[in-house]
Amino acid sequence: MFLRSKKRINPSGKTYEYAYWVANTYIKRRKMPKQKVKQYLGRVYRFEKKRNREIETIDVKKNNFKENIILLIENELKNYGFEEKEGFWSKENCTVNVQQGLCMDQEGKNICVAINEGLLHDTTINTLISFKTKEGLEKEIGKQLGNSLISAGIRPKEAVFINLFHQIMKESKINDHCR
Repeated sequence: MFLRSKKRINPSGKTYEYAYWVANTYIKRRKMPKQKVKQYLGRVYRFEKKRNREIETIDVKKNNFKENIILLIENELKNYGFEEKEGFWSKENCTVNVQQGLCMDQEGKNICVAINEGLLHDTTINTLISFKTKEGLEKEIGKQLGNSLISAGIRPKEAVFINLFHQIMKESKINDHCR
């Protein structure tokens, strides 16, 4: 599945952008792919990037995987001019609560915030925060983690990604031994 955004013109003539989760299926008879919308995500809000600060390193001994993911997301929100107040990150009529995995407008509707080449949404935040390794090779797990980060618009430096990967692998092995 992947994220897709579409622009729509409303009756007043204003153009708005909306996001969807889309899945591909291949139709053998017609020998072509077909795309099906799996979930409507909400209106997409785009903001200009105000700064370009990247996190150089993460402390895998001090913070767990979830805490490091939250730090990366909050850093990107700061880069786009969001301001934090009591756990909520806001800009104009957009509000993001990273801890709870919520993105909404002032009316309480689900929204997406365009971050780099990805979209920050309830689903992408929660996918990252609750990332679980699935059975498979380390290469596949790394690819899943990378895709989850990119979908949410998070592009960590290589060293940060490697530390996140090692951290999630270590935490999943600890959880496997506890079962």
